[in-house]
Amino acid sequence: MNTLARVGAVTLLALSFAPPSSAQVGIKGGVNLTRFVGSDADNYESTPGLDLGASLSLASLGPIQVLGEVYYRQKGAELDPADPAALQELAEAGGYEIGLDYVEIPLLARLDLGGPGSRIRPYLVGGPAFGWRLNCGVSISGGRAGSAAPECDDLTEDFGSTIRSYEAGAVVGGGLEFSLAGLGGVSLDARYTRGLSKIGEGEDALNIRNQSFSVMLGYFFGMGMAGMSPGG
Repeated sequence: MNTLARVGAVTLLALSFAPPSSAQVGIKGGVNLTRFVGSDADNYESTPGLDLGASLSLASLGPIQVLGEVYYRQKGAELDPADPAALQELAEAGGYEIGLDYVEIPLLARLDLGGPGSRIRPYLVGGPAFGWRLNCGVSISGGRAGSAAPECDDLTEDFGSTIRSYEAGAVVGGGLEFSLAGLGGVSLDARYTRGLSKIGEGEDALNIRNQSFSVMLGYFFGMGMAGMSPGG
């Protein structure tokens, strides 16, 4: 098993076996603005996607928490139809949009900036994220009526190889958490996620990676750890 896959599997196990009597759980959802970045990704534009998932407090030391999260995330990008560089037939058809769906597991450190007992608490988060691709879809985004959408295998010319089934990334962000006095609380969260592994697999893969900006709204349930909450 690849090293990245091992690390992600350990993270998933940690989420699965964290003691429920001492944990707090949050649910979150929001939107991404995603695109491909890298020295070989100049011909791609941003496209929207969805974020849906859950967060779990794994440990706490003063204002610092360790959070494990699991998300369904939609990523991808749109080819600029005016750019003749990649897959000429598709460019002539009016461009195309690539959608990559992942299960993503971030393992984050969170720093709470508000004092103990504060009803409104700002925070910062950061750490690694590991994703496993669930699906790859390609759709024609304009041009000739009736143009057939290509398969993901048709994109090997763009990525220089087959599309990787997993990816590693890094997350930084922050937000605000609002306590609801015995009813849990809500959070508003903004994040930047950058892929550290190329989308293509192999030594000849082009330098194309995922990037996303996310805004998410969350609700958390307290479960025995007063003063803590997984708003990250």
